[in-house]
Amino acid sequence: MAKNGGSIALGLRFPAIVRQTDAGELKTLPFPPMLPGGYKWYVVLAGEGSIEVEVVGPLGKRPPALADVSFKAMWEKRDFTDCAIKCEGRSIEARRTVLCMSSSVFEAAFKGSMKESHTAEFAIDDARVEVVEAMLKAVYTGDTEARLAIELLPLTPRFELSQLAAQCLQEVQDSLGVGNIAEVARVLRTLKDEGNMYHKAWEDLADHISKDRSWAMALMSVV
Repeated sequence: MAKNGGSIALGLRFPAIVRQTDAGELKTLPFPPMLPGGYKWYVVLAGEGSIEVEVVGPLGKRPPALADVSFKAMWEKRDFTDCAIKCEGRSIEARRTVLCMSSSVFEAAFKGSMKESHTAEFAIDDARVEVVEAMLKAVYTGDTEARLAIELLPLTPRFELSQLAAQCLQEVQDSLGVGNIAEVARVLRTLKDEGNMYHKAWEDLADHISKDRSWAMALMSVV
């Protein structure tokens, strides 16, 4: 609370000016309309019992966090890599530190007594190399390849990548239709017992199918 009974209440989007009356009542004062964005705030006490706030233009767009830039650069340049993910005869270079921070499965393999800790190589034999590379890119950058979401999903519980799983489930939900309903149902059926988010996605899919005859018919056509 500022002097003279005034204060600025900071919210998630916009501040509000709050003034306490002589009767002890808190009153929210009108605030000028503003566009979304960051602002600088200057408070000037102008006489007893009043408060003025000056809005000084929106701040420039914030640059991305240095960590985000660094991890994306590491993925793009692949300098000083110290391990390899093997898939379909290809070798995808990576850093063990990044993989271990993101996945307890990679951590157990590279830091424990398994052969991967000695060879610095990890083999993935049950996915296409393009999908594995998309998974590693997501680990480094947080970016998900939307078109590969349904193929990425089975890898998420295996490597305990819950954030990637949530992103893929959202992408799958957004693109769901008659053309891919059968594939989505097949994948979610194998994952429905892997955790709450997968089970909820399976139940939501079942609910959609029960309400849309065209989806049910699309499923029937491949049975």
